[in-house]
Amino acid sequence: MVRLGDEPGTFVGRAAELESLIPLVRERAGSALAYVHGPAGIGKSALLSRLRDEAVGIGRPVAVLAPGGRPDGLAALASPVVVVDGVETVTDPAGWLRGALLPAVPDGALVLLAGRGRPDPQWWVEPVWDHDIVAYELDGLEPEAAHALLESYGFPGEIRSSAVAYSEGYPAVLCGALDTPAQPADWSPSAERRRELLDRIVGVVPSPEHQQALEVCALALTTNEAVLRQVVNDQAGSVFRWMRALPFLRAQPGGLAPMGAVRRLISDELRSRDPAAYRRLHRTLREHFVGAVRRGVGEFLESGLDAVGYLHRRVTAAEALIDTDRHEGELRRCDHEALVALAGAAHGPALAEVTRFWLARDPAGFRVRWDARTGAVEAFTLWLRLAGRMDAEATADPAVAAIRRYVEAAGPVTSDEAITVGRLFVRSVTSRSLERVAETQLLSRAVRAGWPGWTFLLQPPGAEWHSLSAYFDLYPFGPDPTGEGNGVILGRDWRRSPLGGWLDQVDERIFDGARSHGRPLTMPRGDFDDEVRRALRHLRDRRGLETSPLLRTRLVADAVDGAAALRSAIRDAVESLKDRPDGMKQFRAVSTAYLSGVSTQDAAAARLGVPISTFRRHLALGVRGVCDRLWREQFRVRSDVGHREAG
Repeated sequence: MVRLGDEPGTFVGRAAELESLIPLVRERAGSALAYVHGPAGIGKSALLSRLRDEAVGIGRPVAVLAPGGRPDGLAALASPVVVVDGVETVTDPAGWLRGALLPAVPDGALVLLAGRGRPDPQWWVEPVWDHDIVAYELDGLEPEAAHALLESYGFPGEIRSSAVAYSEGYPAVLCGALDTPAQPADWSPSAERRRELLDRIVGVVPSPEHQQALEVCALALTTNEAVLRQVVNDQAGSVFRWMRALPFLRAQPGGLAPMGAVRRLISDELRSRDPAAYRRLHRTLREHFVGAVRRGVGEFLESGLDAVGYLHRRVTAAEALIDTDRHEGELRRCDHEALVALAGAAHGPALAEVTRFWLARDPAGFRVRWDARTGAVEAFTLWLRLAGRMDAEATADPAVAAIRRYVEAAGPVTSDEAITVGRLFVRSVTSRSLERVAETQLLSRAVRAGWPGWTFLLQPPGAEWHSLSAYFDLYPFGPDPTGEGNGVILGRDWRRSPLGGWLDQVDERIFDGARSHGRPLTMPRGDFDDEVRRALRHLRDRRGLETSPLLRTRLVADAVDGAAALRSAIRDAVESLKDRPDGMKQFRAVSTAYLSGVSTQDAAAARLGVPISTFRRHLALGVRGVCDRLWREQFRVRSDVGHREAG
């Protein structure tokens, strides 16, 4: 296996560490101890080798000692650089340093140590030495250095980025890419190489419970005892204490998190070795974090949302949530005019007036982002919960009027069903995209409410929120009629596929390794009606139905045999005409024209014994009724045990 430093000139990166350590190598006046630590394969030995070469290059004596060995002969050297790699193999590192190595080091020496474990705090509380002690924890190489390393070995440029992304600059994993004979465009380690890397980085795991804990860490955003308890029960405390000493796990505000490459290695290994166990663990964690969101408030709510979103990271937007240059919070009265001005500048005077209306009508629905340095408003969002006729709201806000039409076309909304609308997502030209913000806000409302009802979201002009739309299976109902630009009204009827079913669907996308499944087609109403008329003409011709765009709509998108399901849905819609006022005449006209096999409308009218003008009037009304029924059927209400018609 290729290792960093095997060839001259292959050392790259570590600029920050070299900036601090090379002056120590070049200065001979004072004594110092530098401890470089990090997990196996992170590049400790390569860094020590680079510093040793620097010392040799300036003529400074170098002594390389075995960890735990006798420091014989050091006293005879003038201001030496003493190098000890692998300190973790010493049973009592602090005792060996204090009792053997450091007393033998002459004045002016630089001691360079490398080990996997973090330095013992007692090194400073009860100093092992009277001189300076500094510690450096190594992470992966910065992206530029990782690319440079692969380039130095001739690694193909077109796939270099995927190897850097997978490894996050972890040198041992990068070198695994160099050892791959034929590199695919989307590189990841082979199963054999993955196990070799895990053996080297993770080492021996004490028990199955400890292994499960590592797998929890690989899937969860952060892991603490409460999370571990979902899997290892009463062993959570002891296992967590073991984990805290692992060099590839780093402390975060919510617990422990693995380095990115190690996370991927452990996750991919579990997924490959035991797919069923991967699914069980994923669902266990999802249920735990969803419960945390429903119970949480404040920072606990936010951490729960982050955890759910992270589990779904294969299908969600990748933008990080943390931005120390900005802060978000509830609307302040002093910001009202700033919001109106920002809406007008971003999307025109019509949206500015809509913003002004909602500031007066529902100020509690706003969330605002300010620049932390200047206090200026950078962006804001507005979420609404609509009920009843919404006449005043529909008059003031054209988007609400459009949403009301969509909902009414699908059938009535009952008193226990909500219409939730992400109405405004407005940002300045210098502010980052609001897609991740919208995703988190929508996820919060979905998980906490459990939601029967509708969700709509107004995608701003110029934005393309493909990730968010695919994640929540939102459908483009039509253009935003407000303001300037090409905004889109996205929506979802949660009655058709409740929250639990949606979460399961997202899980399945992750398990299948797909970013998103093809989403059903949402057609404009006029086009939909035209395709229904065409399908009626081909109702007795299976090949004609097999090419119908209606097969890609929500009407039959989930059916195994789409053509058969479409034929059945149309026949049911024709039958339903009998239930309409004066519907028997319409039913006879449609069924005779399209189901009986007659070749012309004149023949159909003659069979029914009515004038052709009367037949055509009944037929037009009947076809319109079939179109109405099938359009509403797209939004039919589903429950866990079946479905009922909406309308």
